[in-house]
Amino acid sequence: PLFRDRLRIGLRSLQRLYRPPAPAPNAAPKPRTFGILSIAVHPQFTGHGIGQRLMEAEEAQACAGSFARMQLTVEPDNRPAVRFYVRLGWQRNPPGAEWTGEMIKPLSPHTA
Repeated sequence: PLFRDRLRIGLRSLQRLYRPPAPAPNAAPKPRTFGILSIAVHPQFTGHGIGQRLMEAEEAQACAGSFARMQLTVEPDNRPAVRFYVRLGWQRNPPGAEWTGEMIKPLSPHTA
């Protein structure tokens, strides 16, 4: 009985440790993010607008799914890719000197 009692107390303690915290009652819900894992265009076909059309199709999917923003990660040293995304309205996240390549694009609810 003593062992079972201690085991029960230990299990309850572990459950409290690993239970996700309840959201604050007045906390705004976290915006839904549509992630882009990968995009590529064969080098022979770069510069023909294929990448832009791919990204437009993904943005349409995100808007249709009522996502608040899109997110991707690009190699910071890949300057042509960074310029491409910036031209399409993407922003460095977070803005600043310690940028690791994460980019976001807020979506307007009226973009769909």
